[in-house]
Amino acid sequence: MTDIIRLVKTGLLAVAFAALLPMTALAQAPEREGFWFGVGAGIGSADVTCDDCDDDENDRERGGAGYLKAGWTLSPRVLLGVEGSAWTKKEEDAGTDITINMYNVSGTLTLYPSDTSGFFVKGGAGLAFVNSKYEEGNTTVDSDMGNGLGLLAGIGYDFRLGRRVRLTPALDAYYGNIGDVKIGGETLATGWKQNVVALTIGLTFP
Repeated sequence: MTDIIRLVKTGLLAVAFAALLPMTALAQAPEREGFWFGVGAGIGSADVTCDDCDDDENDRERGGAGYLKAGWTLSPRVLLGVEGSAWTKKEEDAGTDITINMYNVSGTLTLYPSDTSGFFVKGGAGLAFVNSKYEEGNTTVDSDMGNGLGLLAGIGYDFRLGRRVRLTPALDAYYGNIGDVKIGGETLATGWKQNVVALTIGLTFP
């Protein structure tokens, strides 16, 4: 079973569990109003395709994932925001460390079907980026490899911890159509497309 299937099943089970909580628990959903922001972290499964890449569906990489988000409440059921979502993985080989980062910066719209439930769905669009870091001894080389259209979608649930704090497990997917990626001015690959599925848990205020 691939990393992505495991993550999706785990995320959907968590959200389904939240949706089936007794009504007394659902009634604890926090009021949604004014400015809000959130931060979270978890694990993610990433995949890349390109014109000359081997398209192996099982060749996904597991790494760390996280996000920062903020915005304004348009109504108790609609939130407008901006979100930065990131995936990263570091590999070590014979004294050399190579880190690759994939991330999206998106404008988002979050919808809550019910005023009294913490369940939400989210969508957004913006820019996707990929960069890398090479470290060997005292030598460090950072490379911005490219950017392009980015898309974001997700589901999650807000659990009330206090009047102004929510615990938010979420399952997100973000995509980037980068095109040509380059290192040191040299083209590494063409037709680069990346996607990440991330399972995170975070805090949202208020």
